[in-house]
Amino acid sequence: MSNLRESKKVATRRALATAAATIMFEQGEQALTVAAVAEAAGVSTRTFHNYFASREEALSEFVVQSIDEVQRSMEQLPPDTDIVTAFEKIVHGVISEDSDLLRTISMIASIGQQLDQVCALPPHNEVRQLHCRFEEFWQHRFPTTDPDLVRLTLQNTVHTAGMCLSRYFEPDSSYSTAELHAFADKAFALLRQGTTTTWQQQG
Repeated sequence: MSNLRESKKVATRRALATAAATIMFEQGEQALTVAAVAEAAGVSTRTFHNYFASREEALSEFVVQSIDEVQRSMEQLPPDTDIVTAFEKIVHGVISEDSDLLRTISMIASIGQQLDQVCALPPHNEVRQLHCRFEEFWQHRFPTTDPDLVRLTLQNTVHTAGMCLSRYFEPDSSYSTAELHAFADKAFALLRQGTTTTWQQQG
């Protein structure tokens, strides 16, 4: 019974965090109220406050969960996959398969435009620790690359992925699947033209 209760608490917390991010992503900050989040998650505002002190805290929880989820997905990529290629595969994957993970990435990008801005949300330290861990994952893969270039490439790539996926999730989008794939190809090609780092795995 105790395990069932704990599982329900975890599910409720996740539902509230996801509801907050979804409202922010689809309707904007003005629509993001505690009442709206609670209603979307199917609970009362009192229940919301049992889990979070504010809407910002719920958003931060979503970011914490999502970065962790994205990193686990990245760890399954071939070891020589660079940042740009990884996110390009992700974008084409969501366009083709409507993956929840890719929607998550788009929401992260939309909420903050780039991970540094998202990390300004409270709880600041917890989110920043996950952000740093995500950067460290890529720096570990490419140890001979300047860490600042890794960080810059990561930020620009997440922003590019977010722009591509925003078209996909745009309400009443008139873009065809072929048009979305073509836009993503052009966006990532443009990103590569501006990427000064040569991604080479250390032997």
